[in-house]
Amino acid sequence: MNDSLKEIIKEVIKDFFIITVAMLFVVSLANSIALIEYYPPYFPWVVMGTGAVTSIPSLLFYFKEEPTKLQARIRIVIHFCLIQAIVMTEGFLLGWYKNFPMALLVFAMITAVYLLTFLFSYITRTSTAKSINESLKRFNADEDYQDE
Repeated sequence: MNDSLKEIIKEVIKDFFIITVAMLFVVSLANSIALIEYYPPYFPWVVMGTGAVTSIPSLLFYFKEEPTKLQARIRIVIHFCLIQAIVMTEGFLLGWYKNFPMALLVFAMITAVYLLTFLFSYITRTSTAKSINESLKRFNADEDYQDE
């Protein structure tokens, strides 16, 4: 397996954990303020399954060439729509909502999970990029010093 594929798999697994924790957080928050009433016994399995399934569309963000800003924005919109379609379909099949107001609540909760996940991923990836850039600056400064 090449290094690029290993990195992609590692990122998808990381996304799975981020999504799963964000889902648990949002649903627990909704439960604590009485927007939803209870957790069924199978709920943790549903959260993990949903985290796994919704990690796969994250592959839209891994590509060989750097996208333009427009291409990146289009991929984010497509990704968001895919996630909403997957989870809303799952919610319908599992009976998470039975009427339009409940469907809107589920939609809002999915959006909150998406935003939390997106924000966390953005912060960690930005931090990693800054760290790499700082290391490269130090490396280049050391190399320039040795050339003198």
